[in-house]
Amino acid sequence: MRRWSLAACCCLSACVTQPEPPAARADCAAATFPDDPAIQAAFTDRFNGRYWNNNEQVTVWREGQRLYIGDPQGPRVQLRRAEQMQGAGAFRDGCGTTYDFILPPDGPGGYVIITEPNGARSEWHRRI
Repeated sequence: MRRWSLAACCCLSACVTQPEPPAARADCAAATFPDDPAIQAAFTDRFNGRYWNNNEQVTVWREGQRLYIGDPQGPRVQLRRAEQMQGAGAFRDGCGTTYDFILPPDGPGGYVIITEPNGARSEWHRRI
C-alpha cells in the first residue's frame, strides 16, 4: 500500500497541482500555528483516523491543542481552524490548502475533501 508523501504535494499526493518551487512548498508545509484551545478531545477527536484515496492513505490525529494530517512517524502538516469556511470540520494548512471534514449524522465513517489553492480537489474516505 502506498503511503502519503509530503514532498509530492503540500498536502496529499493525489492532488493534481501546478509546478511550484520545491522550497516554497516545503516552507509553507512546515508552518506551525500556536496552540488552539478549541482543538481538544471533544471537538477534534471525531476527525481522527485513517483516510484513503484509492491506494494512498493519511492519518489525522491530535497532539495537545494541535491537529495534524500525514504520517505519525513521518511527514506531517499542522492544521488550524479555518474561520473563512463554514462548519466545525473546516481547517486549513500553512499552504492555503483547505480540509473540510464531513461526518455522517448516524455513526462512523466520514471523509475529508481537500482543496488545493489552485482548485484541485480530492476526497479521502475513512474506513472502519
